[in-house]
Amino acid sequence: MKYLYANGDSWTHGDEIPDSKGMNSASTRYYNTWPWFLSQNLNIPVCVNDAQGGASNARIFRRTNDFINNWVGRGKDPKDLFICIGWTSPERSEVGSGQGIYSVTIQHCLRLHNLPVDEKSLKKYHEAFYENYTDSYGEHITAMYMVNLRMLCKGLGIKYYDFIAVGKPPHHWQEVIKIKWNLEIDDMYLKSSWLEDVYKNDLPVYQFKHPKIETHKIWAETISKEIK
Repeated sequence: MKYLYANGDSWTHGDEIPDSKGMNSASTRYYNTWPWFLSQNLNIPVCVNDAQGGASNARIFRRTNDFINNWVGRGKDPKDLFICIGWTSPERSEVGSGQGIYSVTIQHCLRLHNLPVDEKSLKKYHEAFYENYTDSYGEHITAMYMVNLRMLCKGLGIKYYDFIAVGKPPHHWQEVIKIKWNLEIDDMYLKSSWLEDVYKNDLPVYQFKHPKIETHKIWAETISKEIK
């Protein structure tokens, strides 16, 4: 493998990691998050970290698919590529505008307009909104992302591995995917979510609960052992 492509939310992006001036700069994040440490552990020379703070699973899926399509379209060897994904919680989504595509938490948008955010109230508010943006819908779509991305990589011969960074534990998604499509999850970290792992082991985090550099290193070691 010559290239590692990683995607996820703020926990993969490296939010809160400070540089020497106390800023969260791009270069500091790049060299101090788990994708970089993982690439070093596995002797992969090129690392691409496409994560974004506050990202939704929709963004993770869309951007990763786009990267894979461009990779194959340019005639690059799929066997040179390793995809590693840290999924986030399913209540986030994306909205499009004339200025681009943005990851959002729908419930947060509703709160800004003083609208109800619980599922019962959402259903009363608007049936179409309930259909598209409740947790049950987000969960269904996230399960589809998980299944479709691993199938795409398997079909193309791309090495793939993923884990739950933030959200319900892996065994929950195992059950969801089994019930919906009678499929088994493989190539996933199944012990716990990364967030669970951090809190259970009291690993270092910053003020707003994002992993510190030491915690990123530990996670990279954990994933390295799982992959090897």
